[in-house]
This record gives sequence, structure tokens and C-alpha cells, in this order.
Amino acid sequence: MNQKNADRLNELKRIAFPNALDKQEARIAMRKRRRAIDSRLSLYKSRRIAERVLSIPEVQQAGTVAMYASLTDEVSTDAIAHSLLERGVMLLYPVTKGDVVEFHQVSSFTSLCKQGVFGIREPEVDVCPRADIQEADVILAPGIAFDLFGGRVGFGGGYYDRLLMQKRPDALVIGLAFESQVVHAVETEAHDVPVDRVVTEDALYHPQITETYCQSEEQTRALARSIIERGDQGVLALHGNLGAGKTCFVNGLAEALHTREAVASPTFIYCREYHGDQLLIHADAYRLERVPDHETDYWAQLFESEGVVAVEWANRLGTLIPKSALHCFSEVISEHDRRWTCFNTDTTKA
Repeated sequence: MNQKNADRLNELKRIAFPNALDKQEARIAMRKRRRAIDSRLSLYKSRRIAERVLSIPEVQQAGTVAMYASLTDEVSTDAIAHSLLERGVMLLYPVTKGDVVEFHQVSSFTSLCKQGVFGIREPEVDVCPRADIQEADVILAPGIAFDLFGGRVGFGGGYYDRLLMQKRPDALVIGLAFESQVVHAVETEAHDVPVDRVVTEDALYHPQITETYCQSEEQTRALARSIIERGDQGVLALHGNLGAGKTCFVNGLAEALHTREAVASPTFIYCREYHGDQLLIHADAYRLERVPDHETDYWAQLFESEGVVAVEWANRLGTLIPKSALHCFSEVISEHDRRWTCFNTDTTKA
């Protein structure tokens, strides 16, 4: 992921989730979650993750992959390594020396015979030639937590952030995690290097953004219609200040769904329903400073509704918004011009 895209994703993350999870809080919570997974279930989930990783086109085409030897409570990387070695792929494994990580070539799994820093298996440097991270076409990165925007939380030493800064620009970085380790948003800093994909037992997350400039309300409605026409349905989280065109956007959704009722702002009643080819639910969270505990079930049921659910001021709902939601951000450029940025994770589910 290039720096421009990473900066833009962080900007959108701050808008959509202004109360992102603190990194230290994430480390504490995720360690507990990982330890709570039954060892047999962990192996089952790791096999599913391995299947997903090995099916990624860039992995199938890679000549050299930078790996890591997993710890007991992490996603197991052994099956991935065995399969890649059988394909003739060169594997690189890290060796930690002080605050520096260097890579060594591994051509046999038996080479991971040294107990290194933090109890991590490392290659025997006397028999495994040293390699440069620039040789890697794909890098598998460990992490204690990941978010929908490619954010990665390491274990606190900064080893992999320093390492990833040295990779080739075209190298694909994949984070491996159990689904419970993927959160909506986690705080990131300037030195944190994002990942391009996150693979779990349930999904392959691929954060991506598209931008469209609309110079009229008709163009805004046309953008919304195109979203319905290409099948991006479910929950649409709309972001933008007053007058940014969010309700106009919902009008475009209604047009595409051929609803019988005219769209009006639902600000004072939470949500309205419109009936057409599919149900369109138009919700507005503007008046919510926080969602009371007794109302969380209401929103959860709303987001499970059949059809399309469009939510204005979605940032007020925080992590109640489903991970699979399409986020649409409107920025006022001039009186008539708007820049719409759509973000989703291209979540490929099992």
C-alpha cells in the first residue's frame, strides 16, 4: 500500500470511527481473546486461513515469500509454509538480533530449529543464507490486532514496522489473524505500516477506496444508483457535514430501487422505510451523542434487515455499524461540487 493511500485511509478512519480503539487496549483485549480459543478450534481456523492465503493470486505467483514462525496461540503458519515449500517457493524467516530483524532463506522446515527471542522458532543462521527483505514478493505479517483500514497493531517492539519500511513497493503485505482480532478501527501512528490484506477464518479483507466528483444533485443521485446497480447492497454508512448531499444520495438509492414513496429526512424519527424492488431503510443518527445500551438491539436488528439500509451520520453509531458496510464520505468542494469517497473492505466471506 503506497503512502498516499495509507494517509487517505487513516483520514477516512478518523471520520468514520472517531473513537478508534487505543493500541494498548487492543493488545490487552486481543491477547485475552486469543488465549480463550480452544487449541483444536485454533488449528481448524488456522487451516481455513491457510486455504485462503494460498488461494490469493499474488501468493500463487510469488517466487519468494517472507514468513514467520507462529507462536502457540497465534494463527499457525506451518501449513502455509509446507505448501509453499512443496511448490518450490523460497521462504524467508526472520532472526531477531537486538532491535534489528534480518531474514534468512529456509529450504527445509527442519531448519527452524533455533529458539530465538520471545521463544519464536528461528532458522539456524549457519546453514540458512542471509536474505534481503527486498527479495520478497509477499510478506506475511504477524499482529495482535488489525482493523478494516489495514491498520496493524504489533506487540509493541516496532520490529515489523521497521522491517516493512524496507520492503519493495510492489510487495504484498498480508496480515494473518483470527476473526476476533479484526476490529473496526484501531489508533495508528505515523510510523505504523499498514497491511494490504487481512486474512481470517471467515473473510479476506481488502481495504480499498474509490473517488467520484459530482457537480450536481443529479450526478450524486446517479452515483447512488450505480451502487445499487452493481449489487453493493446491505448497509451503507453515509458521512458528511450538513448540506453535503447525504439525503440526495438516498434519493438516488430510492430511484434505483423504484420505491413508491418520496424520500424525506428521517432526522426526527430515527428511520423511515420505503418499499420498492427491495426494502430501503433510511436512518439518521444525527441526534445521537451515544447509543444507550437498551437501544443496541434495535440497531443490530435494523442492520440485519433484508434490503438496503442507508445511515446518515453513521459515525455516531461507532462499532454498531457492520464490518461489511460500504462507507460513503461526501466533502463539499463548492456550492454545487461534491467529492464522494467510497470505502469498503471488499470482504470476501466464506
